[in-house]
Amino acid sequence: MSFKSDMAKVAAVATSMAPAAAFATEGTNEILGIDTFIIPILAFPTLLVANFAFNDWAQAQDNDDFFDELPPTPK
Repeated sequence: MSFKSDMAKVAAVATSMAPAAAFATEGTNEILGIDTFIIPILAFPTLLVANFAFNDWAQAQDNDDFFDELPPTPK
């Protein structure tokens, strides 16, 4: 087996196992280890407000590249 083939197998296994972390119960027998319903109820609106705030800030930013104004490096 070649190194490239081995790395492809490792990448395939790692990619297929990554979603399994979402179902880790951490001893609570609940998805993501959340054992009370209030946590997602509080977290969702908080993340939604943060998303709206970030998108508002991102829209207000100019799209100029900071490094365009710098002179080229000497050779």
